[in-house]
Amino acid sequence: MAYLLEEHRHDVFRTTGQHTYLGNGDVFVPRSLAIRFTTRDEAETKRKKLPNPDGWKIVED
Repeated sequence: MAYLLEEHRHDVFRTTGQHTYLGNGDVFVPRSLAIRFTTRDEAETKRKKLPNPDGWKIVED
């Protein structure tokens, strides 16, 4: 199992019809290109380092 960081902004989802995820270089990418973290703790550590940590949620892949 892997963990992804999903952007948690409803306005983005409504506009595009899909969620965006954290990719290499801290860019927003589709799910298929998202960074996969091996542990939930690893994903949580990265989430806390982002400029808006509350705007992201950890999801299982």
